[in-house]
Amino acid sequence: MVFNTLGSQLYHFFTNSLNKKQLSHPLPIYLFSIVFSLNIAIGNVSLRHVSVNFNQVMRSLVPALTLAIGIFQKKVRSFVYLSAALALALALALALALALALAPQP
Repeated sequence: MVFNTLGSQLYHFFTNSLNKKQLSHPLPIYLFSIVFSLNIAIGNVSLRHVSVNFNQVMRSLVPALTLAIGIFQKKVRSFVYLSAALALALALALALALALALAPQP
């Protein structure tokens, strides 16, 4: 997180592309950075306890869970969004079925 901040500050300093206007509320950016860093750290820790395949399957479920929460909140989604989510769900089901079929049996 520190290196991301320093890198972006150096980029904007040398390219002079940063507007002189300062952020009025930088707290949401800091909170998002902390959550993002925790997501990476917890994801790396989880690899000690579960297989990489399981970890990838769980992470690929995020769009489906987001869609389910949106349906629960009665949000309307476009046809393109729904078809993309359906394609992702089918690909995930196929990958999981193949992983289970090719897994060594005890």
